[in-house]
Amino acid sequence: KLDAPNENEAANAVVAHSEATERVALEDSAQLVAAPRAIDRERDLHGIVVDAVRRPVAGARVTVVQHAFAELEVLDLDPAQRASSHVRIAEQTTDEAGEFVIPLETGRSYDLVVEAAGFAPGSASHCHAGERIEITLDAGATLSGRVMRRLDNSPVVGATVELRYSRELHLKQTVEAVRVETDADGRYRFDNLPSGERLVGVFPLVDAPSGWIHATLAPGRAIEQDFRVEAGQRLRGRVVDRDTRAPIAGAVVGERWTMHRTVRTDARGEFEFPGLATSGYYEIGVRADGYGRIDQTVQAPGAETVGVVEVALLRGRTLRGRVIDRNGAPIEDAYVATPAVELDGLGTAQQLDWPSTRTRADGTYQLEDVRRDMQHSLFVQKAGYGVGSYEVDDRDVVNDVLTIPDVVLDAGAIVRGVVVDQDGEPYVARVVHLTGRNRDGSVWNERDPSQASRYIVDRSTRTDDLGRFAFADVAIGDYDLAAPPRGAEDDVRKRIAVDGPEPVTGVELVLPRGLSIAGRVIGPDGRGVHGWLVLEARDDPSRGLMQQYTEQDGTFEVRGLPAGVYSGVVYPTYLESVAVSERLARATIPEVAAGRKDVIVHAARAALIGGRVLDADGSAAVGVTVELWLDGERDGENGGVTAADGRFGVWVAENSGPYELRATGRIRQEGALQQVETFPPDRSASVRGVTPGDGRQHELRLP
Repeated sequence: KLDAPNENEAANAVVAHSEATERVALEDSAQLVAAPRAIDRERDLHGIVVDAVRRPVAGARVTVVQHAFAELEVLDLDPAQRASSHVRIAEQTTDEAGEFVIPLETGRSYDLVVEAAGFAPGSASHCHAGERIEITLDAGATLSGRVMRRLDNSPVVGATVELRYSRELHLKQTVEAVRVETDADGRYRFDNLPSGERLVGVFPLVDAPSGWIHATLAPGRAIEQDFRVEAGQRLRGRVVDRDTRAPIAGAVVGERWTMHRTVRTDARGEFEFPGLATSGYYEIGVRADGYGRIDQTVQAPGAETVGVVEVALLRGRTLRGRVIDRNGAPIEDAYVATPAVELDGLGTAQQLDWPSTRTRADGTYQLEDVRRDMQHSLFVQKAGYGVGSYEVDDRDVVNDVLTIPDVVLDAGAIVRGVVVDQDGEPYVARVVHLTGRNRDGSVWNERDPSQASRYIVDRSTRTDDLGRFAFADVAIGDYDLAAPPRGAEDDVRKRIAVDGPEPVTGVELVLPRGLSIAGRVIGPDGRGVHGWLVLEARDDPSRGLMQQYTEQDGTFEVRGLPAGVYSGVVYPTYLESVAVSERLARATIPEVAAGRKDVIVHAARAALIGGRVLDADGSAAVGVTVELWLDGERDGENGGVTAADGRFGVWVAENSGPYELRATGRIRQEGALQQVETFPPDRSASVRGVTPGDGRQHELRLP
């Protein structure tokens, strides 16, 4: 679940920044660029705003926003911390040529938001001083519809409908999630939306959530999309003190680790959570004042939801400390968090703790309700200083209050470089990672590295139009710089040392371009298909899988391939979508030699194979795995797990088959772990001659 999209809430908070940045804002805020001027390619973020036919858009408002955690993956759920991490730096209006020039501090990452009358907002992320960028504004799209109960089509009032936007770096897009509530008729509406692929989900007050579906927004297009939600299952439970068994009143119980919907316990510590979905992985997060939060699994994929659950909370502790500079002066308003993350072996169950605060005027901080049963790190961030993370020695400590040694921050360094090919040509919009930490990160605890460090020692940004990248606020330490594969290019790394606040410049990552395979994925109507493309080398499995999205029009190009033959699969985004008129099945990429640029991949319509698995006594068989076999071979890409009513559904290409359906095992849950128990031959069940889309519900009865 930690791979889940990392969404940060939109915020209007404007906080103090460095004096240099404030001067930039005062000089440029809301002013026209009066006349052409020489562009400083080290300092001036500049570019042009155009419409869909590339005509300049004059009078567009360009706002520069800095996000404190833009380069990091921070799992802080505190809305106040997320809001304060957004800083509006400058604002400018495009001139008659649609152009803008905004001087900025070198080395930092910025977001742009562009607004103009008659257009949907435009945006770009991970922009840097000196970069030239072009932003295209389109007519806005509309997404609307009704949310109804599947049982009787009655309207679902007050449900939250959430629209998520991609934050992929190479798309240069960072638009926050937006939400609306359904009205008395169950209707919702989003207006003036930017085009592109989006995720839409419905979260009712008492019914089951819809899960995420895909919607493709086109300029000026209106999409009408209704949702029908299930009643779901009610989860009852009790929250108690782990040591005394006393009930805990007022505890907050939330849906999933993000605690999307919440209820509170009553005076007896009891709660009732309505509308849990009846299939898929499910957990609840629970927190209470004075206690460490906990995540507890209540349902495994395909298994029956736990009807009654007890959650035992352990008393939390307090962490105190101080943040100072090298001269001993206090550092005010630094972000301080003590994250802890533990995953099971399958990555399906997780415990997360992320208390956070900000330092006071005297540099001190106090973190409350820190879990006692997890290994924590300490994460400290303040613009202008090196980002610090430290291993805390706290797992076996019994103290209610733990005093942390002073954190001494030095001025941060800027690390700058360029990504080019073997001929010196730049890689544009290439994702670059900086991995490492401050050299004294283990000074308090050398034996127990926290799993949370994976989220705070890896930073990422993208290259600009000249192939340049930059990271700011880098602490004294040793780091790896890498441009990982986007497609199939080789991963190139360089080790660098930061020994003080002096900039580290001139770092060059040279990536071979190699050969390419390019083409287009099209649907049965000839239109392009957006999807996830997976390619592998026929004769060199050690290269691993090469993966990337196709463009919105279905075009793709996988670069950096050695000579050889490749094959693969495309999973259309619409495979799991009900926001389109038809579903598309996965498409096969036939064997093709590197160097071809005319590959056409056909994605067929998808049709449903549905049915039910029953146990020997006629009851619904829950959590049973169903496989499809074709010509004596298992179709490893298609299959399913039965839900609480024993039903399953698998989408495959129409006109494929006939298949053999086999019920081959059952998911067992043991604590936080799950595994598939394979049926012996005399316990399996099968049905032959199954064709997709025939409308039949196939029944498999286990002996």
